[in-house]
Amino acid sequence: MEGPPETISGRRHAETLLLLAALVLAAYANSFNTGFVLDSAPRILDDARVQAVGPQNLKDILVHSYWWPEIESGLYRPVTTLSFLVNHAVLDGLDRPAGYHCVNLLLHAVNAFLVYLLVLHLVRRYWPAFFAAALWALHPIATEAVTNIVGRSDELAALWVLGALLLYIRSTRKTGRAKGRWLAAMMVSTALAVFSKENGAMVVGLVLLYDFTWRIPRGSSLRAVVAGFRRFFVERYLYLAIPILAMLGARWLVLRHSGVARMAFLDNPLVGADLLTRWATAIRTSGKYLWPRTLSTDYSYNQVPLLTWPSATWRDGAAAAAVLGLLAAAVLCYRRSRLGFFRIGFSALTLLPATSLVVTTGTIMAERLLYLPAAGFAAALAIGAYRLAHRLGLRPEAAAVVLSAIGIAYGVRTYRANISRARKTSPAGKVRDCAPWINSWRCSLVRSDTR
Repeated sequence: MEGPPETISGRRHAETLLLLAALVLAAYANSFNTGFVLDSAPRILDDARVQAVGPQNLKDILVHSYWWPEIESGLYRPVTTLSFLVNHAVLDGLDRPAGYHCVNLLLHAVNAFLVYLLVLHLVRRYWPAFFAAALWALHPIATEAVTNIVGRSDELAALWVLGALLLYIRSTRKTGRAKGRWLAAMMVSTALAVFSKENGAMVVGLVLLYDFTWRIPRGSSLRAVVAGFRRFFVERYLYLAIPILAMLGARWLVLRHSGVARMAFLDNPLVGADLLTRWATAIRTSGKYLWPRTLSTDYSYNQVPLLTWPSATWRDGAAAAAVLGLLAAAVLCYRRSRLGFFRIGFSALTLLPATSLVVTTGTIMAERLLYLPAAGFAAALAIGAYRLAHRLGLRPEAAAVVLSAIGIAYGVRTYRANISRARKTSPAGKVRDCAPWINSWRCSLVRSDTR
């Protein structure tokens, strides 16, 4: 990975997009048989707002919460709901799931291409960027977000977050009106992200992380860092503040008449837990995300028991140590490798909303929440393989062979995961019983009767 940056033509970018789309289609070709699993049936088939295009349905999407009228969940995701309307009414999806899966696969392929563009900007090398995107596209941990139709909110949020970050990066190279146009596009992408899913707001953290990593000189004093961010705020961050404030205002207007949001204890046992227990359990759960020995489509009551210090085991300690070790690695990487620091920070920031460390969410743990954070892991794996090959004096092709083997294994496991889902899906689209799942991890498909 030494030498001058590579120059990639537009044609090669187009070929890469097509190749990534082909890989996604190969791994998820059998996802069309999975039907409306888990929350997809009530969210799509039972929601009158997405049945037909009309002024009243459009108004109901904009002025009511995500799960209205079934429950009040405190969620407001009009862009995601509008996408279901497009599937059902505009694309003649009706109650046929294939069209919904087609859109999900298309979104996943586009997201993989955006991951490729982001990593390419960071490393300036084609093959590490391509393999980072390919591994992320094929990784079986994404199946809950891609194969489960309602996982589209995670896909849409990732799409617009990655888009906003790339647009911001491009704006840093521009001046005058050109800079304003890129920032305006970033503002629109940020608005679409936060109205697709709440964690889209983390684009603000990613922009700050990018500036701190790449645009603030290392070794700067605290005063210089503060002055730099103050200048960035005046010049650029106001474009981020506008959509965030618009989202907060819209949520307040919509949810103020919605009554109290019902957050089920069976979905997230952290509801009602004291602060110390909540933080201890959240840190342990974050450690499980780092190495998910088992996977499940639904973590409900007692699958992730609350952690109290008298009941802590060595596994809990290991999970907490892994989280602290990752933070320590980020500090070391900032001094030695900005790229490593950015990769760790990217995954940590995008996962933070799901940890319940800051805000208690509607689930204690879910693989779909790793959809975007897994991009940091895929980038680390691809870049690390090429750097290791360079240090060992091996040709770059050696890294390509290893990464290709890993990608094939990921694709096969993802394909098998979709077969398992299809076999356990009833005609009504519900998961009927449990079965072994995928990868080197062991997993069970479980019913989601409480969600």
